Amino acid sequence: MTGAGLTWQLVVRANVQSGNSEVWRAFAPSPLTNVSVTATLSQAAVSSLTVMTFTGADTSGTSGSGAIGATAVFSNTTGAPTSNVTTTRNNSWVFAVGNDYDNPIARTVGASQTLVHQYFTPTGDTYWMQRQNSVTPVSGPSSRSTTQRDDRPVQPGHLRDSSCP
Repeated sequence: MTGAGLTWQLVVRANVQSGNSEVWRAFAPSPLTNVSVTATLSQAAVSSLTVMTFTGADTSGTSGSGAIGATAVFSNTTGAPTSNVTTTRNNSWVFAVGNDYDNPIARTVGASQTLVHQYFTPTGDTYWMQRQNSVTPVSGPSSRSTTQRDDRPVQPGHLRDSSCP
């Protein structure tokens, strides 16, 4: 990842089955306008890139690393994809990215979640990003884990990352 004059860091990658799903981060100390971001792939491949911006994120750590809390990689070969992430601090917002390498099928996300982006590739894959509708107010060992789930389709071949700031 390059662009916008920022230093990009890989947060998490899932590549357990065919296909690859990644979450990257970069920190800008002030708002940016008219910038572009580019993903340089290791080989020719169909891909999808979603760039999101946030205000009020934790700016601590190297290049804003304090904004990222728990991360997890989940993969399954049967059934709708589901992942659980236990948040590391109050008011965390959970996002997940996914790759169905086998099927161009629309996702139906679980309750209290929103589909942010979905792309049906010309090669018959589905790439998507989803998030919670709101932050998880309380974190820690006594809190429930946050589930990112797709209710549909119930098909094989799902690969999924979850990242929780």
